[in-house]
Amino acid sequence: MMDKIRSSFNDIFSESFMKSARRFGIFAIFYTIAFVAFFWTAAYTFPFIIAFIIALSIQPLVKLLKERIGISNGITSLIASVLVYILFFTLIFLLSYKMVSEAKQMLSTLTTIDINYVTQLVKEWISRFDIYLKYIDPDFINKNSSQITDIVKNALGMLGRVLNKFLSAAGSIPLWIAVIFITIISTYFFTRDMDKIKNSTFGIFSEKGQQRVLNVLEEGVSLFVKIVKSYAIIYMITFVETLVGFSLILRIKYAVILSIVAAVFDIIPVLGVGAVYWPLVVIYAILGDYRTSIGIMILYVFVVIVRYIVEPKLVSTSLGIHPVLLLAAIFAGLMTFGVSGAIYLIVMIIAYKIFNKTKPDAQLHEDINTRTTQ
Repeated sequence: MMDKIRSSFNDIFSESFMKSARRFGIFAIFYTIAFVAFFWTAAYTFPFIIAFIIALSIQPLVKLLKERIGISNGITSLIASVLVYILFFTLIFLLSYKMVSEAKQMLSTLTTIDINYVTQLVKEWISRFDIYLKYIDPDFINKNSSQITDIVKNALGMLGRVLNKFLSAAGSIPLWIAVIFITIISTYFFTRDMDKIKNSTFGIFSEKGQQRVLNVLEEGVSLFVKIVKSYAIIYMITFVETLVGFSLILRIKYAVILSIVAAVFDIIPVLGVGAVYWPLVVIYAILGDYRTSIGIMILYVFVVIVRYIVEPKLVSTSLGIHPVLLLAAIFAGLMTFGVSGAIYLIVMIIAYKIFNKTKPDAQLHEDINTRTTQ
């Protein structure tokens, strides 16, 4: 039965296509197993994964310190690890301090808000559209006053719960302290023993296999760095635009925390920066500050336009993959398994591109010969 199916496919499709399909099928099976295994075990291994990535990324700094200072590998690894974490925790401390202080101020402001006053503002704001609403229901405001009050209470309550969770998470959590400690210590040992790790890992491969693995790693690391740089630039642009617009132009309170939240939401495909901008537009319109409300809308349009101009150029150039293919992968993944499905498909496309790009020379020559003879 399988032979008949295989022969029928061979009659329809070219030999090169069938080889590519078989190669992709084998790749997809192994990739799926690796993907599932990685995410099932990530909860237990992520401190070591993060530590290894950091150790691998600071190897140029370790080599530079060795050349300039001329001291042992252990000391240079310790210095490099300490420098990286000092810089990292300094930035985290400054941002966290500002975010926590603004969150406390925002939470204290929420607790002093008079729900009846806000509800009255909402009613007055809606009543300005009486010219349109009277054709639908003359008693719209009165009939829906309780619903308006519930909406306001629920919105403020949700915001308060989010801020409370943020403040509780910002406190000292023993688990996170242990994770950070393990990550720091692991980073030092990975940095110090990186050459031994490479030698022991490559020792299980043949000479040809070592070259293939090296090619895959070099291409993968190069592509990963390009992707990280591209999206880091995109999210940093979003953060800076929001921070400058909110703090310097519109003079909105809590500009730092709102800018950070906007940049974080910008990472999430479904939400985007609109999850921060549009609620602010509505809030300032209800409060009667139409200048600020319109200013936020203009800033939102500006941020979105810049994003649409910058992202295709940066990401498409980095990946070398057609934007439509990436959009199709994101859409199909979100529709099937949500965010994890989108990550699965995007990473598979990128990994398969690396796999094809680093094929052995003999395989490349075979593919070229097959195409030229047909």
